[in-house]
Amino acid sequence: MTRGKPDPLATLRARYDAVCGELALARGERDEAKAQLKALRTEHTNACGFWVRRDAEQKATIARLRATESGAA
Repeated sequence: MTRGKPDPLATLRARYDAVCGELALARGERDEAKAQLKALRTEHTNACGFWVRRDAEQKATIARLRATESGAA
């Protein structure tokens, strides 16, 4: 290296390190977003399961009441 000129290899290494750092941050953000999405999907699935069970229970109750009414009439 001559005096006053930057070492091209050092410049490339610095760029490479900067890009690797940005990539690590992006991967971390991606992983965090994936974890949040998984949690939301689980919450959604649980909520849907609740409403499906509740609907089935209501239909069973209605059928039981109708059977009782028709038997009493």
